[in-house]
Amino acid sequence: MAEVSIVHIEIDGQEEVNIKKVYEGKIVKRKAVNLMHRTGKIRVRSRPTVGFDLAISEGVAERNYEDMEDVAISIIYEDGSRVRYQGCSHESTGEVTYDEENEAIKRIDFIANTRYGRE
Repeated sequence: MAEVSIVHIEIDGQEEVNIKKVYEGKIVKRKAVNLMHRTGKIRVRSRPTVGFDLAISEGVAERNYEDMEDVAISIIYEDGSRVRYQGCSHESTGEVTYDEENEAIKRIDFIANTRYGRE
């Protein structure tokens, strides 16, 4: 897996800069179901997910992620390839944790309508 070197997140035309890590969720296209005498498969509508760890800075006003809808998120890898999530809506916000350097970090997760780019 390639290392993420640049993360560009555009929210209402503004770039988010305090990103520590990015998490791309897996996309489920088929799901196993129990039938009478065997296990079958059904197709499900795939909804890609993306999340990121946000470093919380002191004295800087934090954005309200809970009310965000129709956000575009782009991830740029070292080799120049991009992954773009469009139509993202806020799914959940994690609790504040602290890393080794005693920096406050919060996890933000989004559900996207579409995912374009690298497979």
